[in-house]
Amino acid sequence: MNNASIFEMDKSKYEHILRAFDIDKCAMAVKSVLLKQSPGEVYVDSVISPRTAFIWNNEHNFFILGDLDNKEYNEQLSKVIYESIFKRAKQKDNLLDFM
Repeated sequence: MNNASIFEMDKSKYEHILRAFDIDKCAMAVKSVLLKQSPGEVYVDSVISPRTAFIWNNEHNFFILGDLDNKEYNEQLSKVIYESIFKRAKQKDNLLDFM
């Protein structure tokens, strides 16, 4: 990502997310992505010390962890979702409805 307020987290750095958030309270799909057992993408506000994380399991599930009022991050996340994620999700045959 080019923008300084949102970064796509490299899978090799997922341990930063595991330390920052209590994933025991998260849905199984989140745990599966963060533990690298399932494919997915993670977008954070900081690679070293994330306060907010958006997780897409490359199918139909989207999750947000942490600070939901992170305004700058949320604005950039909206752009990533509409300009990148939705376009790729629409191309998947197994998803029913993406407008």
